[in-house]
Amino acid sequence: MSSSKHVLIGLDAELRGSVEAILNDGESLKCFVREAVRVGVERRKRQREFLTEALARREQRLSDGCYVEAEEVISRLENILKSASAKQG
Repeated sequence: MSSSKHVLIGLDAELRGSVEAILNDGESLKCFVREAVRVGVERRKRQREFLTEALARREQRLSDGCYVEAEEVISRLENILKSASAKQG
């Protein structure tokens, strides 16, 4: 979509009122919506990058044989806790 085209976003009266109630002095609804969209887009990009990287690392660890299932980690931690509790008496 070119930058010369604008999208109309319908806000119901309640939502519009909520937004208008929190606008900073001199801030327009248009500026608020533009910033909210920009922030939302950046957040989604970061989420996708994080997930892509996490899945790639997981696959690498699985193929390397360095991956430990969560259940095994929890079991090991529970054993450590039981051992420490037994020592305390």
